[in-house]
Amino acid sequence: MIVECNQIVKSGLQSTETKKWEQLLKIVDSNVNASVAQGTKGKYKYWWCRFEKFCKEFNRQCLPFSEITVAAFLSHFAENIRGIGGVDLARSSLRHFHLLHFPEKALPTEGEMVKSVIKGIKRRFMIPVKKKRALSNKEFAKLLCTVVGGQGLEKLKLVDLRFLAQVSLMYCTFSRYEESASLKVSFIEEDGNDLAVNFNKSEQYQFGECRTSMVVGQTFGGQNPVAIIREFMKRLKMTSGEGEWLFPALKRKGKMILKLNAPASYDSLSNQFKRHGFKTGFDFPIKDYGTHSFRRGGVTTAVNNGCSEHVVQKQMRVASTATVNRYATLGRKTLAMANKCLSLK
Repeated sequence: MIVECNQIVKSGLQSTETKKWEQLLKIVDSNVNASVAQGTKGKYKYWWCRFEKFCKEFNRQCLPFSEITVAAFLSHFAENIRGIGGVDLARSSLRHFHLLHFPEKALPTEGEMVKSVIKGIKRRFMIPVKKKRALSNKEFAKLLCTVVGGQGLEKLKLVDLRFLAQVSLMYCTFSRYEESASLKVSFIEEDGNDLAVNFNKSEQYQFGECRTSMVVGQTFGGQNPVAIIREFMKRLKMTSGEGEWLFPALKRKGKMILKLNAPASYDSLSNQFKRHGFKTGFDFPIKDYGTHSFRRGGVTTAVNNGCSEHVVQKQMRVASTATVNRYATLGRKTLAMANKCLSLK
């Protein structure tokens, strides 16, 4: 689109129809850009800068680039790190920028050579993915009790209360860090003793409950996730600062704590989890757990306790039960049910 617009301007054709077409192409460009999440744009920019350095080093044309250049770039990167980390994202980045500048040309990133190179890279360097352990409901309860200690929620530091509120929401709604970080205060609705969480996007394609998940008023080791989230929102409302993020970044200024107009970072949540998790003493070393343990833990516990996969799918806001099956780790008692079905009637 960009190239075509420039060609039209250079040719001197400035008829009413041409101007309208030029404006329409700019709208198309805006829509293509809007199709990529803000966080992904930053990653795309990072890979594009690496590609530019590669082209400069090997004297290759950056735009428009050829299929062999893409294949060589991906091969060079994978060989240097002896792995596949970032290969798919790098390819997506190149595809995005080529599409923006040369929309009517065939995408070099989709050629057979590139597909073969990626397949070869994965066969040579791929190692089994080691997933983080699912956090059991007992471990989740221990974590809440450890952070609260013998004091009430109202006496907790705001940063610790934010941590408890965020992980409680993630565990109960089966959500990822990115989903929880995108929430704003207005996305939470009171529903009697429970809370309805309206996420701003979903992997489901139907309307209705596709973006809504529930946090039910129940206790884990004496601690109620709904009460934790409500107390945090109450304290947050009294905190000075800008923005409407549900879990904002916090900054100390003298004796005051200010909320910033940005969500709390992944590193902040991860470091707090490691610190509090180490004190809690889980069933396995803390290095075996991560922030994704809350999502996996919630799904695993629900499935093993007999919740319908369809209901879990809705609570996860995903498009199929295949995702539920991938996340849920069945316990021995659940697996034994299959064996019990072998008995003679």
